Amino acid sequence: MGTDERRNGSAVDAGNVQYTFRPTLKHWLSEIIGPVLLFLGMAGAVMALDAARGRALLILAAIGALSFLGSAFFAARTRLDLDVQGLRGRIRRRSFDVRWSEVLALQQVRDDRKGVFLYIATSDRFDWLSLEGLNVVAVWRAVTQLAPAAVLADDAFDRLPAVQAAKAARATLLDGTAGPVRVRVVRWIGWLGLLSAVFLGFLLIKLFGGDFSRLLTLDAWPLWLVLLFFLGMLAGSFYLVYVALAVIELGPQAVCVRAPLGLTYKIRWDEVLQAESDGQGTLVLTGKGRRLTLLGPPFWRTSDRDTGTAALYGHLEAHQIPLKRSPWAQFKVSKGTRVRRSRKMPGN
Repeated sequence: MGTDERRNGSAVDAGNVQYTFRPTLKHWLSEIIGPVLLFLGMAGAVMALDAARGRALLILAAIGALSFLGSAFFAARTRLDLDVQGLRGRIRRRSFDVRWSEVLALQQVRDDRKGVFLYIATSDRFDWLSLEGLNVVAVWRAVTQLAPAAVLADDAFDRLPAVQAAKAARATLLDGTAGPVRVRVVRWIGWLGLLSAVFLGFLLIKLFGGDFSRLLTLDAWPLWLVLLFFLGMLAGSFYLVYVALAVIELGPQAVCVRAPLGLTYKIRWDEVLQAESDGQGTLVLTGKGRRLTLLGPPFWRTSDRDTGTAALYGHLEAHQIPLKRSPWAQFKVSKGTRVRRSRKMPGN
């Protein structure tokens, strides 16, 4: 076994064309050993300066270091074996054994948040195999050496019947053949708003005892502040009920939100210049002088979520609308997008 292969955390048996990969030294140092030594080192330094306080801190640091035992245990068990028959092993809690003869398509996929995966398609499933902690370059080199060339082809996934069927279904979804995709908000938001309104109303009545005449006295300004606070909370509760009753329609040409009380908000896809998400579920579609704010997939009902998500991101991609993360998205309200309920909604 060569020096480079040892450094990469892999073992090679050239005679049998067999590769074994384990977590790299870099992974151990950065994810497990390094943090533990940092905790203990800082506690030891404080203990050297102040033994009384440092001893307690050292105990707390030792307890914190124990939290890394789980990661160390799973890292020690992590193993990926590749040979001419297929790939097998264990990564974290998951064991796997896949033969090349079963694989129809295979790609390496990189996600900025979740790391690098092997995306594997077999006759009965699509699977994601995490390469966390492994030498990604060495693993992919071994895969390209051992896997059949056909499964590594650029169009291997496109040729799969399941993928072709999914693309056809997606095209039908986006062209509006069956009408716009209608998405409803989860019910618990409405129930939360209703229960909060009842609870706040009860507290308000108990606080004033049904006698609001005290608000008319000269020194009643603290009571006014309390009343305004409760009224603001009540308004927020009723707003939750309001948004929970809204229906989002994703059509081929426009997206609209049909809210209670006859209010409808709409913006055409070709008017949208960018989309913003706060990462918590709020989505904002912004055009020139126009803006539509709506609740995103995390707040959609389970029965509508898959179809709605496919339609939403499909339209964003089809119209080349950039989607960016912004913590301020949750504070933006719709403007310039309200239309009459009776107005014909093209594409919807």
